[in-house]
Amino acid sequence: SSRSSTAPSWAASPLTGLSCPRAHGAHPAGSLASPRAPELLVAMAERVPTLSEYVKDLEKKDEVREAKRRKKEEASAKEKAESKAVEAKAKAAEAKTKAVEVRAPAPAPAPKPPPQPALRRIPEPPDQVMQTCFDVVKNGSCVERLTLDSSKAKWIFGRAADQVDFRLNHESCSRQHATVTLQNDQALITDLGSAHGTIVDGRKLVKNVPTRLDPGANLTFGASTRCYIFRVPRVNTSLMQPMGQTPLPQKGKADGKGDGKG
Repeated sequence: SSRSSTAPSWAASPLTGLSCPRAHGAHPAGSLASPRAPELLVAMAERVPTLSEYVKDLEKKDEVREAKRRKKEEASAKEKAESKAVEAKAKAAEAKTKAVEVRAPAPAPAPKPPPQPALRRIPEPPDQVMQTCFDVVKNGSCVERLTLDSSKAKWIFGRAADQVDFRLNHESCSRQHATVTLQNDQALITDLGSAHGTIVDGRKLVKNVPTRLDPGANLTFGASTRCYIFRVPRVNTSLMQPMGQTPLPQKGKADGKGDGKG
């Protein structure tokens, strides 16, 4: 018939596996309205690469990957080299420092402080005293005499006039600075925890520890320049005996008895 003579021949497409017309001409009725028609036209329009082109494309991709790998290896090798260089530099600096420390001469010993001049003790005046007392010496002259009343056994030295027996005027002295007591015919001085201390014959007293006073002892309180010389009557030998000793009895007449001669 006329319809069958004009109908195009159909063959399987190598790309899609579907049948498509081999020659231009009229399509079967309803073929363009098929939902697969646009895809078939696009697939037919695309150009399939040849084998040589496909191989070249693979080789180009391999070259790109190889270049990236080499670049990464070079960067890693460079980083390792820099790290080794920094480490070697640090070791060299450490070795140099140790060498300098070994070669450095020992530091010179600190100079000794100049010897302090010995404190000159002011000698006891040659005059006689009738009561135990302190002679107050300033600038080489006796400016005052403090008598220890025999009716008492304790005297307080300090800056607070209403709390002490003998007032100390210097600012470095405490309100109640030190005490002098008589115990068993011995004179004892005790620093009462003063801020600037009490000095006896050049030796600073331990706070709150009684210390024996010998006749002629030099006392200073705080930073005051006044020197207090401790004095006792010469007839009262008990205050001059060493600690723990008593006067020896005299030989000779006793109770009005002679030695049997004449």
